[in-house]
Amino acid sequence: MKLAQFDVNMPALVSTATPGLSLLFFGLLKTRLLPPRISAAVISTTAFLLPTLVRTPTEPQKWFVFHMLMAYMLLLGLRFIDMGLVESAAPNSFPTLRDYVESLLTTETRASRDAKARSLRKRIDNLAEFISAHESGGSGGKASAAFNNEVYEARVKMEALSRLIARTVPRNKQTWRYFGRVAASVAGYYLVLVAGFAFFVANPPKTDLPVMHLFLFNDAKRAVDLIVIGGMLYSVMQAAYITLFHLSSVLFDIPFLPLMDNPFISTSPRDFWSNRWNTQIKESLYRLSFAPVMSFLDGSSGGKRRGTASRGRTKASDSWWPWASSPRSKSASKTHAGGSKSGSSGARAAARRNRELWHTVVASMSAFALSALVHEYTVFVMLDRPTTLEQTAFFLLHGAITVAQVVVGRACRTALRFDPFARVPAWAFIVLNAAVFLATSPLFFNPWFRENLLMKVSGMLMPPVLVNPLVRMFKSVM
Repeated sequence: MKLAQFDVNMPALVSTATPGLSLLFFGLLKTRLLPPRISAAVISTTAFLLPTLVRTPTEPQKWFVFHMLMAYMLLLGLRFIDMGLVESAAPNSFPTLRDYVESLLTTETRASRDAKARSLRKRIDNLAEFISAHESGGSGGKASAAFNNEVYEARVKMEALSRLIARTVPRNKQTWRYFGRVAASVAGYYLVLVAGFAFFVANPPKTDLPVMHLFLFNDAKRAVDLIVIGGMLYSVMQAAYITLFHLSSVLFDIPFLPLMDNPFISTSPRDFWSNRWNTQIKESLYRLSFAPVMSFLDGSSGGKRRGTASRGRTKASDSWWPWASSPRSKSASKTHAGGSKSGSSGARAAARRNRELWHTVVASMSAFALSALVHEYTVFVMLDRPTTLEQTAFFLLHGAITVAQVVVGRACRTALRFDPFARVPAWAFIVLNAAVFLATSPLFFNPWFRENLLMKVSGMLMPPVLVNPLVRMFKSVM
């Protein structure tokens, strides 16, 4: 429902609303005119309500920009809430405008990423030292099941974080040659969009699609449609992010942090969502959903509260993607490391580990639920149609698959004292993961296909001189 009906210049609104609200929020944080959480609530509410003050335009291009603004303001409002929680827990978390902008764009600063890396390296070294001592102590060459899981989880996190840090480009390394490669990559992504648009012009996709439908690998044309639109989504996200982020990088002297980490070679849904897809939103989902739920469950069961934003900057810097296991407390680690001296203490330790596991499962599903809510709202405002809840089904299904992978993997490592999947070649998991995403992708893409929105939007950006030759080529081939 519209609060008012104002005609505005959409490009002007898009170009001024984001920096205006961002600078206002930074000023409120620095001056402390209001508590950080109140400031975040005021600014985020403004971001949520701003699009409702504008009359929906009827021209196709302005209509598209308007709905993009509504979706983007939702994400920006969530970032303001997240940063307000961080500032409330650890005052002066953003001492300079540069730190503030870097955190706004990437959800972290370089200092927090480095602190996280040091924490994980130290954790892995301590675990490796224990296992070495445990093996030399005559235990049959096998560490405890709990620590097999502990080491596995820590190494998975460390590998993902190491890749992320290695692919971060500091400002002093962003040379003219580097920007030339960036321009070439953006041009490549644009050509992928052109090719995808030409493909759909030559071979129009189906629009009368059923609701809550999975792909059953029984239609080759449908499989190609899903793969093409997936490539177009990846390309448009990459092109937009790389362009806008590098402009901010030059203006505010911040390093470039990649949005994606080769998601096409993911070995599982957990690897995809945890480590490779949209790396910039992970910490926000952690602090807004996973950490509060985990803290509540730990507190309600008499455990030690941990992992929340209220623990301060150090804990926030040590956090990682929700679907990975949470760090255990020192007392728990010692129990797992040294083993129990009696059957009752061993049973208590096993019960505590099981409780922690199921708390992690519930908190992880809450993060997927928040992601589903954001995507449902985005589809609703972009399509201006009643929701079909297919986005919710997609993310909850992938959440269930992801937590099942965690539970089964831990159970196997506990029973066998080693990782039974380590000997399976990586390409087999990549193919299996691609099949899972192809089968479930109609839940995500069908709303866009039904409204034919992709064709309407892409047609605004595609010059005929590039599209027409490709259309003729696809018509001759297909």
